[in-house]
Amino acid sequence: MKLIKKLFDYYSNNNKEYSDIEFICVVGAGAFGEVWKCEYKNVIRACKVINKKRMKEDDLYLLKNEVEIWKNARHPNIVCLYDVITIEPKLYCISDLMEETLFDIHVRMSRMDLKPRIITIIKQLIQISDAMSYLHSFNIIHRDLKSQNILCKEEQMFVSDFGLSRYYENEMTSETGSYRWMAPEVVRHEQYDKSCDVYSFAMLHYEMITLCVPFASYSPVEVAFSVARGRRPPLPPGLPEDLKILIENCWNASKRVRPTFEEINKDLINFKTKKSSFGTLEMASKPMKRIPSKDCIF
Repeated sequence: MKLIKKLFDYYSNNNKEYSDIEFICVVGAGAFGEVWKCEYKNVIRACKVINKKRMKEDDLYLLKNEVEIWKNARHPNIVCLYDVITIEPKLYCISDLMEETLFDIHVRMSRMDLKPRIITIIKQLIQISDAMSYLHSFNIIHRDLKSQNILCKEEQMFVSDFGLSRYYENEMTSETGSYRWMAPEVVRHEQYDKSCDVYSFAMLHYEMITLCVPFASYSPVEVAFSVARGRRPPLPPGLPEDLKILIENCWNASKRVRPTFEEINKDLINFKTKKSSFGTLEMASKPMKRIPSKDCIF
């Protein structure tokens, strides 16, 4: 609370430097700054305040890359970046203010012992796959697709956090992302392409049907070794066969077998049309496990 008050006092007292931004309260914090709820040009928005003094040269490169990709991404299911204001040494990124992450929803449902409905999951996945299809059409790889990077507002899903995103190049081998969602070829430092996001999408799908992060009982290093050797988390009983096949194709060890997001989106729309209602699914036997902060990227 002392930190939040200190930050609030600082920005309030220096508000003359930010004529279009009225800071309201802190809604999140990370290694390089804070996320504020603010009023920007008479509209309630989110403001990501980044202190470049805290960043190393590599971090500054990632930041420049993130802003470049984010400001050009315009899709109904991608968090919109409205403005970027630089007042050295800080950067202010004005975006939509969302209610919570998909991960937050999963934690709440798990605590309340609520069971996910397949039809709801399909509707959510359609939005996410459409956004990812859009990014891939511009040769952008997200590289960190997971429930913590899906923001939600009412029933809408929004892909966010482009800190690790890249324009696809022929030679990409660097390990990056979060181990629980990372494709095996990325873990093994092999050449990878846009299909690494499809693998992550399968793990996100797994989260949504189980309310459980992939390999919840494993440490991140154990996950890396297991995934590299071909292990996948067990799917719950009662999952419709067409969704089971979709997940297994998406997390297939072979990049060639994985469908494109355009194909995934068409399949999901067909599933939704074909089956207008579904029941609930059995919950995963293992409880939701929060990911340690070191696995998260601000």
